Amino acid sequence: MGTSVSPCEQAAAADTRIIADSGRMLDDLNARYSPNATPELKKIIAQRMKLPSWAKTAELLQAVANHQVTIVAGETGCGKTTQLPQFILDEVGLCRLTL
Repeated sequence: MGTSVSPCEQAAAADTRIIADSGRMLDDLNARYSPNATPELKKIIAQRMKLPSWAKTAELLQAVANHQVTIVAGETGCGKTTQLPQFILDEVGLCRLTL
């Protein structure tokens, strides 16, 4: 069974403003993980790496990619509400995950 693309998605894919914004967002994402990232970004990343969800990033992304519904359970403060969406957005921005 193939995946169909709606006319709205087709129009968005051809919109030069969206293409430019996507390029800018990808540049911002790449800068986050660059050795040349600002000290503030490096601090944020270091804090993210301390959360329990960071160690499960690949497993979480694989579950999201392979299942229509993914239920994540964890203790308060583990990153399930803030970090999982960020992992997904980062992954989509780097074109490694197809939603």
